[in-house]
Amino acid sequence: MQAVVLGHAVELPKLTLALSDKMDVVQAAKPGRACYEAQLSFLREVIGADELADMLDGVTIKDVDLQALQMAYIQVTNAYTQPLIDEQIANMSRVTDELKTITAAMGGRQGFKRVK
Repeated sequence: MQAVVLGHAVELPKLTLALSDKMDVVQAAKPGRACYEAQLSFLREVIGADELADMLDGVTIKDVDLQALQMAYIQVTNAYTQPLIDEQIANMSRVTDELKTITAAMGGRQGFKRVK
């Protein structure tokens, strides 16, 4: 899967249960250092240590730009979830189109009777 992370084109591995478990570790980490370290570890595995070091201008948690680290993590996780969101939107559009067709076939009526 292709993604753009901090302006760099990267090839992301497929989303596996093992990778999902690592995302869960990031989500479960306490805010602050533990979370930053979990994000860095996850991104090293997904993007690769050398390429990530170039993106974040550092290797260790003490060296990297923490805002860039967080942005990279968000961009990677968004790259994994975006196809699912796109599919849900496409499904909603199909349902909406079908409802419009049904409504038009009914002559614009809602199909509900007034209850007294």
